Amino acid sequence: MHHTLLPWMSEIGGLLVSLICVIAVIALLTTYSGHQVPEWHGVTFNFVIAALAQIAHAFMIGPLGAALGQLKWSWFWNEAQPRQVSDFQAYDKASRGVVGAASVFFSTRLRPATSIGALLIIATLGIDPFLQGIPTYPIVLVPSDATAKISIATTYDDLGVNDQGGDTDETVPILGLGTKGAFYSGVFNTTSSAAIAPLCPTRDCTWNEYSSIGVCGTCADVASLLNQTINEEGYDGPSAIWTLPNGMYFDSGLYQMLVNSTYPTMKFNNLQEYSVVDITSLSLGTMGTLNFATPAAFECILHFCVQTYEASVTRGVFQERLISSFPNTSTPAQEAQAAIKPSSPNLTLPDVQPTGVVYYNYDFVNSYVTIRPPGSSKEYQIGNDTFLLFREWIQQTLTGELDSNAETGRATDDITQALYGAVSNGFIERIANSLTAQMRGITGETANGTTYSVVAVVQPRWGWLVYPLIVLALALGFVVATIIISAKKRMPTWKSNVLPGMVFSLDTATSTAIAARGPRLSAIEKEAKRHLIAMSRDDTQWTLVGTKHGDRSRLL
Repeated sequence: MHHTLLPWMSEIGGLLVSLICVIAVIALLTTYSGHQVPEWHGVTFNFVIAALAQIAHAFMIGPLGAALGQLKWSWFWNEAQPRQVSDFQAYDKASRGVVGAASVFFSTRLRPATSIGALLIIATLGIDPFLQGIPTYPIVLVPSDATAKISIATTYDDLGVNDQGGDTDETVPILGLGTKGAFYSGVFNTTSSAAIAPLCPTRDCTWNEYSSIGVCGTCADVASLLNQTINEEGYDGPSAIWTLPNGMYFDSGLYQMLVNSTYPTMKFNNLQEYSVVDITSLSLGTMGTLNFATPAAFECILHFCVQTYEASVTRGVFQERLISSFPNTSTPAQEAQAAIKPSSPNLTLPDVQPTGVVYYNYDFVNSYVTIRPPGSSKEYQIGNDTFLLFREWIQQTLTGELDSNAETGRATDDITQALYGAVSNGFIERIANSLTAQMRGITGETANGTTYSVVAVVQPRWGWLVYPLIVLALALGFVVATIIISAKKRMPTWKSNVLPGMVFSLDTATSTAIAARGPRLSAIEKEAKRHLIAMSRDDTQWTLVGTKHGDRSRLL
């Protein structure tokens, strides 16, 4: 056995090298699957895969050519069955490359094993593209080390100082201009809403749930609660008087719109301890006409709340989604009341008298109102004085009227003018969003997120590996089968070596007959098809012995 395999060690070694290269490709793809495409000192991942594929191809085609060369001698190794001299050339061409292998493959006279070997040589052309086609490099987002931040507020306090002047050193806190400006921005900015600008250095970031104190706003349509009476002695004739259960009334002969924040709530009893302002609005749709139609009636509330968000930045586009807010209109009153308290037992929460007028408990010692949502260990604080001053200022601001005279009719202020025909959820939410953005922007507090970098990762297509493995397995089987055939016939292992063809050349008669047609190659090849040869051995040496010239019956 040792003597049988020893001449084939280079071919077996070549196939092992091919196998090792394929295994190396598999190992690399398995190691880096799902990971960023590596690069080693300027050498790319794809270059390594391509190099291994080329080596696998090169070391596979050599053993196949050697096995075909050995089958050439097996083809002529039967004196009782001589073969065409031209077959010798066909085998040589097949063992040297794809073109020759293709010509042998389509030959019907040669052995099936020869056709299989030729097909395998052709099939090795697919080794490179299939191995290189296994890895794909999709672009994905992977976490990076950069920091993503977004503004939040766990404490809100915005006070200015009103210096009284004169001989006194007393100063009186007032509501900060930032809060006032945010309110006005929400009222008058009708084209866009306030925006939070996150820090996302990679342009792709995500934030899991985070919470911040803010202002929530909502409106309820209370037109169904209106009660109508007719005033026969109105200012300009009969007019309709509309009255709400909270006591607010509206004379259509006098007013086009009324907005007031001093009446008791009708819809938001559970939110009063969080309330910044609770307004009632009544308005008619047509200016300067006697209108007995039911006016639009809304109760709207702005109140402090704790809002929970999640956010993302995708290719530089920021999106923030509100998940929940506490309290809200559906929160039970008892639960809402239990979650808010002053930080000092000597303080009281801002209170609303039955008339709707706020009672102000000024303390000016920088104490805080605390909100702790149910199930949360985190507390959110609002400066007590900020709470009170905010409430006082905004209630005074959101009160006004618009009379119904077409010629002299005017709003009492710009706020009322902006409110006319606009009191609805969209309007109140715009104010709430503007105030919330300002609150989150002044604290300097942030919630950290995850940044992502756009990278190419390795994603193998393992189905493409089937072809190289099948070709490699068949190549190994073909070489082993050739070794077995040679051993059974006790043939020397000459493979594709040209020396045996020179040493054990054609007998003189056959060589002379073919040479007589030369020296043109086409003439020699044509004549070679007319002669049959087989390997013969006398007492001293092997010789390729030809048959009688022109015996065509023996070519079949």
